Amino acid sequence: MAAREVIADLHAEGCGGVSRNVDRTRLSVRFVAGRRPASDSDQELVDMWRAGAEVGDVGSIRVMGLLYQHGVRGLDQDLEKSYEMYEIGAELSDAASMSFAANLQMRGAGTPIDYKSAYKKFLASKTTHVSLNGLGYLYLHGLGVKRDVRVAFDYFEQARREDKENQNPDILFNLGMMYVSNTVELDLGGTKTTIMSGGESVTLSAKDTKKALAHLTAAAAMGHVEAMFQAAVLQADEGEEPLTATRCQSAVSLFKNVVERGPWMDGMQAALRRATAGDYGGALVLYSRLAEVGFEVAQSNAAWLLEAGHCSNNGGASANSTQVNCEKRALRLYEHAARQGRASVEMKVGNFHYHGKADLQVDYEKAAERYLKASDANHAEALFGMGYMHQMGKGVPQDFFLAKRYFDQAALVSSDAVTTPPAPATTRSMVATKKGRRGRCFLRRKRCPSWLW
Repeated sequence: MAAREVIADLHAEGCGGVSRNVDRTRLSVRFVAGRRPASDSDQELVDMWRAGAEVGDVGSIRVMGLLYQHGVRGLDQDLEKSYEMYEIGAELSDAASMSFAANLQMRGAGTPIDYKSAYKKFLASKTTHVSLNGLGYLYLHGLGVKRDVRVAFDYFEQARREDKENQNPDILFNLGMMYVSNTVELDLGGTKTTIMSGGESVTLSAKDTKKALAHLTAAAAMGHVEAMFQAAVLQADEGEEPLTATRCQSAVSLFKNVVERGPWMDGMQAALRRATAGDYGGALVLYSRLAEVGFEVAQSNAAWLLEAGHCSNNGGASANSTQVNCEKRALRLYEHAARQGRASVEMKVGNFHYHGKADLQVDYEKAAERYLKASDANHAEALFGMGYMHQMGKGVPQDFFLAKRYFDQAALVSSDAVTTPPAPATTRSMVATKKGRRGRCFLRRKRCPSWLW
């Protein structure tokens, strides 16, 4: 099973459970006309933090450690450099850096495993939720200390309370796993036990699936890969209750998210770099490979490149024929991506029908069907589109009152969408047209929706 392979890879030597960063940048967002390339601002920020780290600023040192650990802001993931930065911060008495260094040391990520050293660092920085969680993990598994489930659970609860902004998914994962396993029954000699933690009485039960799912789902929402996997396993388990369609769909979605963090996704970062450097053909090749295995972001990015005309002339065909072939390939990928529930892509497919692209016949009814699906997900441009379609009677019955409702909803979803009341029923003039035609666009600070033209 591919999801199990990802989890195994996560705990491979040198990784220590630290998930790889999978780039999810959407080219349609990054390359918006007039917007400054994100890569430029990223580089400026990294240069600023690197300069601060070189002069001993602990905040900059810690940030550089985090950037290397997670492989973000244009940096490759490098756990060894991450550990080095945290160690420098720890030597400067930064408790957060010390806790991060201990966490990597406990996992054997970027440095050899050393539980005793990690334990000492956690104790020295136990004011942080990372250290409290780390101490709980060491006591739960008896790593460098005598195993004690009560102490472990107490530390996990302390960590949860200390993490006031709920930013640490590891804490939620560990608490969730306490309820998944038979830890209470096997180690504390009963099906229930009450543990005092921070002056509060907490009841820990043997295998409480609902509590486990609550913690694991919250951790999964923050990108914790193991939490995704364990939550998926619980959702797919038929042991306690019959498997429903909702649970099955949830399990499939979670397993899919796990698989999309496997080593086979490393090409996403390389593809983005090529696109940023202007090598659109090379980016298209890499995105297309990942698109064929079902990665929605890769499908959308490959389709965006093809729609923009970044595909080779096939067999000496005319320029017009080549563009049509590009659009056909783009539409196929957009349709695959739309099946995965992406509203913005559903909108794209609607645009193809609206304009008759990819050698399609102009079909306002099919366009409206797609816009309606996207509007159900509260997509601002789709809501605006449905308002326009009802106002003009394109593909749907003309209905000015319903048009206004869609325009108003679009304005609620996005502050950039500002509408005026629709024209009276007797008025047939176009009120949402480009500059130079009658009327005006209702979008403030942004150009009119491209699908209109």
